[in-house]
Amino acid sequence: MNEVMRNAKTFLGLVQTAKTDAAGHWNREAFQRAMQWAEYFEGVYKKLETKAEVVTKFSRGLEIISSQPGACSGPSPVTFADLKHSRRMLLKILLQNPYLSGELYSLVLDNYNSLSSSPEGLTGTDMLNQDATECSHAKAQRETLLGIKAFTSQAVERMEKRGHTDHTLDSKDMIDVEIQTDACILHQHLLHHLSKNPSSQSTLDYLHDKLEEIAQKPHGLEIISFADSHLISQEHEEQREAEDSSDISAEIRCKRLLSDWLLKRVNIASANEIKDDRKPP
Repeated sequence: MNEVMRNAKTFLGLVQTAKTDAAGHWNREAFQRAMQWAEYFEGVYKKLETKAEVVTKFSRGLEIISSQPGACSGPSPVTFADLKHSRRMLLKILLQNPYLSGELYSLVLDNYNSLSSSPEGLTGTDMLNQDATECSHAKAQRETLLGIKAFTSQAVERMEKRGHTDHTLDSKDMIDVEIQTDACILHQHLLHHLSKNPSSQSTLDYLHDKLEEIAQKPHGLEIISFADSHLISQEHEEQREAEDSSDISAEIRCKRLLSDWLLKRVNIASANEIKDDRKPP
């Protein structure tokens, strides 16, 4: 098991590299080695999937590796379940990497054909089309939201330069649009990570750090509050839990995360006010 965990650290490092500009320096041999590691871990998955205790230990090991700087795969760490389709996971990551050379990108496309058919009957070509569509939709949505934010910022800047803010559009209204746009981006960001690894401690730690980072920005608390107030209501949450307590949606997890974080903030603020009141005048 120790050797497998050492190999896992190597593989997770490759997955991390595949997301960065460093993958742009890969040649055919480096790509093939990465694919061999991915295939190796598909075999590991098949050997361990029926051994519950071993899977639990192995999953814990993956979390520990993912929490180490330089060895993790980002805020959404690789889980044991991901290893079942390690090659497809690696190809999908590379498919989204804008730094790949033309030769390497062609290898990525060609290697989709080497994937075994899925239980749903999907061929390698089907998987390529599915992954490419999903990636393009996510990119388009992200670019649209960022485009709205950029347009809003530019509009405010132009109006301030002309000195006609009060005569054209209230700057407060523009700030509200920015807050709503940022809240929407935050919402999508949280859902993305909570959909993939809802119970991973490293994911939750990352998201809490992200909220703290946003809170330090201008209108940060307003952005977080807006995201919280426009998600699932508590009544909907209770109804959903009553129907199936074992399947809590990412939306509900997102609502809980935001509500708990805001409540913690309020409690800290209240405690500080009490301390200030106790100080002598």
